[in-house]
Amino acid sequence: MSKRERLAAKAFEDFAVDYDEQIGRGMARDTGVEYGDFILKFIKLCDSPQECNVLDLATGTASVALALARREDGECRIAAVDITQGMLRQAKRKVEEAGLGKYIYVCNGSGNGLPFVDGSFSLVTCSLAFHHMHVADVLEELKRVLTSHGRLVMADMGAPPAWRKPWGRVIVPFYLMVRRLRDRRPIRSGSKMYTLHEWKSLLSQAGFSTTEEVCFFKGNWRPRLILISAVLSGGDYDQG
Repeated sequence: MSKRERLAAKAFEDFAVDYDEQIGRGMARDTGVEYGDFILKFIKLCDSPQECNVLDLATGTASVALALARREDGECRIAAVDITQGMLRQAKRKVEEAGLGKYIYVCNGSGNGLPFVDGSFSLVTCSLAFHHMHVADVLEELKRVLTSHGRLVMADMGAPPAWRKPWGRVIVPFYLMVRRLRDRRPIRSGSKMYTLHEWKSLLSQAGFSTTEEVCFFKGNWRPRLILISAVLSGGDYDQG
C-alpha cells in the first residue's frame, strides 16, 4: 500500500459509518447532483456485456456494485475492492442485507497491486477515489487486469479550470483546507484533483480512449463532478 493510500485508509476508517450521508451532502452542495442520482448516472455509462466480470475499485460502501448488480440481474460477477476495513464492513453489511452476496465478492485490495490475474475483468469501475491515488500507477494496474478493449468507467471530484490559473494555484490550498475544516473531515496529504482536460490526457497516455464524458458543477470555482467512460486500446496488455 502506498503512502497516499495509507493516509486515505486512515482518514476514511471512522468516516465509513456515515459515508453515504456525508458524501451525499457534499456532492449536492458542490454540484447540485443528489448522490442517488449520481449512482444512476454512473452505472448508465457502464456498457457491460452479458455474463461479464466487473472490478469495482475503491468500492467504499458498495453503492456502485449494488446498483450494477441489480441492473444486470445476475448476469455479472463483481469484485468489490477497498483498502479501508471500515468501508469493507459497511459494504459487506449492505451486500448481505440486499441478498446479493452470490454476485458481489467484497475483499481487501489496493489499486497498486490487485490480487487478480491478467485479463480478469471486462469492466472496471472506480467512483470518487482516484484523487487519493497515484493515478498513472493505478491505470497501469487496471490495464493489466482488464481484457483487451475492456472498459473503465470512473468518476471523481475534479478541479475547475480556474484552479490552474496563477492566482488559483496560490488560493486553492487554503480553500481546500477551509472546506475540510468546515466539513470536519481530516486534512489528507497527497490528495489531488484533476481538470476534465487533464483526466482525458492521463487516460490517453495510459492507452485508454475516452468514449463519453459528463461534467456537473455549480459555479466556476467549486469542484466539479467528472464522469468518464473509456475503452482500453490494447497494446502491451492486449489479450487478443
